[in-house]
Amino acid sequence: MWPLVPDQAPQNVLAFNTSSTSINVTWQPVAVGHVRGILLGYRLVYQHLNEEVNVTVSHQSTRQQIVGLKKFTVYSFSIAAFTSKGTGPFSNSIDCSTDEDSECSIFFRSHFPCTNSDPFFNHLLIFYFNIYKFSKFI
Repeated sequence: MWPLVPDQAPQNVLAFNTSSTSINVTWQPVAVGHVRGILLGYRLVYQHLNEEVNVTVSHQSTRQQIVGLKKFTVYSFSIAAFTSKGTGPFSNSIDCSTDEDSECSIFFRSHFPCTNSDPFFNHLLIFYFNIYKFSKFI
């Protein structure tokens, strides 16, 4: 029997953003009986509008982080397994958006003594929050 291409796409493909310019894609590998040859790796395809990018991922991996993406943009992802004879079917496309570009900073002030006879209120802890979005204070 000659080696053939996989007859099944990777399963349970998920994508989630990790920042305003990166998305992490995960999947479950093609079942051994459906590889039909020696699995060499995966072809991950992602696109936005008319722009398409192909990424080759090791056969040992079931995740890939995509970096350098556009901020607050929706991308479509699909993945297929491949052998020396070719590429199998691609998974259904899933969509994921990068985050908006925002910044959040939290400052903690140390506590200072309070004059209260109740031991529960012996010290007061002050939290100071600054939340920025698109470089404007809100």
